[in-house]
Amino acid sequence: AASDVYKRQEDKDILKPELSQLLQGQTASYAALTSSFAAYCEAAASDRLDLCGLSLGGMLALQFTLDHPDKVRSLILIAT
Repeated sequence: AASDVYKRQEDKDILKPELSQLLQGQTASYAALTSSFAAYCEAAASDRLDLCGLSLGGMLALQFTLDHPDKVRSLILIAT
């Protein structure tokens, strides 16, 4: 969604999804977050992703990378 776009740089969106909004009413669990995050990434990107995750976001980015290595160009983990 447009509200997720933090800024544009060199014709690329830098997205920062709000994890609580990704759940869309689902009960918070690791399985729900990972599947919601994967669906978000699939919908948001037409090319390979450069992912950066902090704390729980890093765990989700890592899981997405493990599950979809062909869709991730780079991964940065911070305090994960």
